Amino acid sequence: MGPLHDTIVAPITAYGRGAVAIVRVSGPDAFDVARAVCPDFPDRPESGRARHVRLENGDDGLLLAFAGGSGYTGEPSVEFQVHGSTASVHTLLDACLRQGCRLAEPGEFTFRAFLNGRMDLTQAEAVRALAEAQTALQLR
Repeated sequence: MGPLHDTIVAPITAYGRGAVAIVRVSGPDAFDVARAVCPDFPDRPESGRARHVRLENGDDGLLLAFAGGSGYTGEPSVEFQVHGSTASVHTLLDACLRQGCRLAEPGEFTFRAFLNGRMDLTQAEAVRALAEAQTALQLR
């Protein structure tokens, strides 16, 4: 894993064509990154409240902001729900990378959640097992 003080970005939904994709930004500069890629980002976002926004790439979507401790990772984070086309997701990722984010490594959001006390080791292992499940039996 990369340095824990980095602000990271990655899709948290499966790659490929779809109606909606969710891209998470997490780390100390998450709100600054969101302000740069989303002119509608509020000055004082309410944690967990969905807000309709237009991104710099012209895509409309929903934004959820989480102050430190209230989101999945336990860090300041932002989740963009955008149209699920590959182009839309890549454009958003590229914009975040230009603002200094780095791509999250597989499992890094969950690793940060574990380190920040948002889940214990058993829960973190369960997240991995669910993500890797290929049968209904493995989901149990």
